[in-house]
Amino acid sequence: QFPWSPASVYGESNFYTPAAFEFNPDYLRIRASAESSAPLPYSSGVITSKSRHAQRFGYFEIRARFPVGTGFWS
Repeated sequence: QFPWSPASVYGESNFYTPAAFEFNPDYLRIRASAESSAPLPYSSGVITSKSRHAQRFGYFEIRARFPVGTGFWS
């Protein structure tokens, strides 16, 4: 969730919620889903390193599966 707003800041049909995260010792899962009772039609989570980490060199590597469908933005 963005610390400054749980709502979409980029004009998506998506809102950010802490409930989208599942933590496990082996992985972090962020679920995107359709929400019929929410303020926007979809929900998901977002991770930011703003004010916490800056990296000048190197790279990050992830293994990810992204949802298919209208309204989801990887």
